[in-house]
Amino acid sequence: MNTWISQHRIITFIIYNSIFWALCLTLLLAGETRLTILLGPLLLGLLLSLLLLFSASRQVIIKAVKQYNEQCDPNVLLKPIEEQLQKVKSKTYRQMLLMNKAVALRDLGRFDEALSILTSINIDQFGSTLPITKIVYYNNLTDILIIRGDFYQAEIWHVKMKQIISDIKVSKKQRDKLNRLTSLNQIELFIAYGNYSEAENLLNSLSEPMTTRQQISKHLSFAKLYMGQNKPDKARECLQFVVSAGNKIYDGLLAQRMLYNLAHFNSDNPRLNFVS
Repeated sequence: MNTWISQHRIITFIIYNSIFWALCLTLLLAGETRLTILLGPLLLGLLLSLLLLFSASRQVIIKAVKQYNEQCDPNVLLKPIEEQLQKVKSKTYRQMLLMNKAVALRDLGRFDEALSILTSINIDQFGSTLPITKIVYYNNLTDILIIRGDFYQAEIWHVKMKQIISDIKVSKKQRDKLNRLTSLNQIELFIAYGNYSEAENLLNSLSEPMTTRQQISKHLSFAKLYMGQNKPDKARECLQFVVSAGNKIYDGLLAQRMLYNLAHFNSDNPRLNFVS
């Protein structure tokens, strides 16, 4: 139902408001009330119809995100986002759609497009933007910069994101959860700078329930860590999981390349195997 409503916004709007108009006209013609009194219900019907459209569209994206996280198929997420971007006028909601589109493009290996979308978003444009939205935005921006090898800029945005988490007014439990959600980028930065012990400690602390997509990132980070530590057998096990679970995303392709590098492993230069 939510999908149909999201795809047929105008029809839904007309049908929903027609019900209110029909009811009000019936009461007016029957002499049960006056026109001025009916303005309230008519306005209420208008607001409720707009709320219905927004709620349905949002539920479609929430469902798509959940499917994407479990199926690891970017197209599951990209399709409804593209459909809604053609119709949605709300600037704040478009921000959210564009952030999710960048995630899908990232997993399709279209890094330049993903970065272009993220850099075009003025996350501080609206005072109503929630801190959690900014945290997700900076986390995604950090991720794409790490992929592109721009570790300096990635760390700048990661630090800014950590500051937002530190300042946000939430319980300690919620703050710890936010830190766990953003820790995969911290691990990648540790590995990039050769801080393997810090990376390993943080990886081992990720014991919370994780989506399939998060498990792929975790196993890929473990593989990079093991390759940096000259442990090819352990790295191979992690990479095989990534290839199996993430064969529709870029990480799966990267894991295949890393497995190929492992077949030609050079113990004198283990970081050679990080080349993607």
